[in-house]
Amino acid sequence: MLSLKIKALGKQVMEDLIKEYSRSKETFAEHYRTKYSHLSSPPIWICSEMMMLGQLSRWLQNLNLPKDRQLIADAYKIDEKILISFLHHLSIVRNHCAHHGRVWNRKFSLKMRLPYKPVDLQSSLNPKEDRRLYNTLTILAYLFSHCNSNSYWPQRVKELIKNYPQINPVDMGFPQNWEENRSIWQEPSIKSPTSSVSASEPLLL
Repeated sequence: MLSLKIKALGKQVMEDLIKEYSRSKETFAEHYRTKYSHLSSPPIWICSEMMMLGQLSRWLQNLNLPKDRQLIADAYKIDEKILISFLHHLSIVRNHCAHHGRVWNRKFSLKMRLPYKPVDLQSSLNPKEDRRLYNTLTILAYLFSHCNSNSYWPQRVKELIKNYPQINPVDMGFPQNWEENRSIWQEPSIKSPTSSVSASEPLLL
């Protein structure tokens, strides 16, 4: 069983989740509260349904054993420290988006840890612009490819940038010739933009 560190941040995450669970009107939450009224906290599958991205980031960070965190990161073939750092960074980017903040040329205050492997990811990043949006988009493209090998998301990013020629990709941290020279953006097979896969994949820009 996965164990959580007993510390202030971990306790706060759990308390917030239990509070949200206790007042949730979701059918699965009401059913579980009724059927298992003797239990004081919900199971992990209910927690994951109710977590916000920031809570998910902190939950993963507070897993006590590195091997537990690595088991999750193994699904994406990256180090757990990289995944934790990226989720923390992504939760900040998400908050800017949720509040209609400008992200396309923002210089983010929080730097994420960049991976040294796998090679296709590492070679696609731009470490010289470690506070810009390009690296965020690149890691997202990499993660999407591991969730769905037919992901159309990288192509959607390319099309979005082409649709706004007045915006210079360099201001987002994009390196020169990124489409041709960075393997993450070179998709071997592109699905139709009308597919159900593309509709389920959000864009941040």
